[in-house]
Amino acid sequence: MKSKITITLLLLLCCHCYAKDNYMNDMFDEYKKSHHLQCTDSLYAYSFVAESKSEMKPSLSKTYFWFLNNAIHSSAGNYNGKLLNGAYVKMTKKERALVEKGNFTNGLKDGAWYNWNLDGTLSSYTEYKGGVKNGKFIQYAENNIPEITGSYKNDLKSKKWTIYKDGHLYSETTFKEGEKNGYTTEYDTLGNKTSQLNYKKGKLNGTCYYYQDKNVSKKERYKDGILVAPKEKKQSFIKKLFTKKPKDNKDEKVNSKKKNEKENKGTSSKRRPKKKGNEKKVE
Repeated sequence: MKSKITITLLLLLCCHCYAKDNYMNDMFDEYKKSHHLQCTDSLYAYSFVAESKSEMKPSLSKTYFWFLNNAIHSSAGNYNGKLLNGAYVKMTKKERALVEKGNFTNGLKDGAWYNWNLDGTLSSYTEYKGGVKNGKFIQYAENNIPEITGSYKNDLKSKKWTIYKDGHLYSETTFKEGEKNGYTTEYDTLGNKTSQLNYKKGKLNGTCYYYQDKNVSKKERYKDGILVAPKEKKQSFIKKLFTKKPKDNKDEKVNSKKKNEKENKGTSSKRRPKKKGNEKKVE
């Protein structure tokens, strides 16, 4: 009976040791795979996570961030070190002020990324997916006031982009695949429209309106970026009917000739002396 108990305990102990060894091996492999690292340069201090090994095939159209020789590098289309993979923080070396914060997935920017000015105010907010801009974008002016707002799709401007100047709405532009497509509306400091331009695939196309004192002051029509000359207005039938036709040039010439002949005849008759019947010839 005692021998059976002893054998059972030995088996349980072996199982426990085997499981512990596997767990430690997994932990060691995980440790070898990911490293929480810190490095500094002349201006900034970095905190990030990097992978020791990666078999991922790089994409030629994307920019990768990687770590080698105590420095962070970036390159388009390939990498040659430990890919950044996880939380990333960039701070000033002296003041320890935040400069940039975001997340990497296999060396590519992913999710929300923040940038700060040296005074601590926000500089920009950008959303990434798989290393390219995808989602909301905000560029800030002083006092964390938005200056430019919009969105990206596959690294190209998309949908409505808005620009503010000194806290006032300045313009609204619609984009499609990185090009202006639709209306661009501009405003004055009071919020009144100053112009409404129509675009198609990045070129002025269609009717554009210009405003003054809230009223349309001028219209222009474009086709593929070229200004189209305005068409001449056709005269209505009724207006044509009651409009006096100008005299033909031929009639004017005839009338002028007759007038000249009449004037010449009158002047010649005045100059001709009258004949006196009683005058005698002098021999």
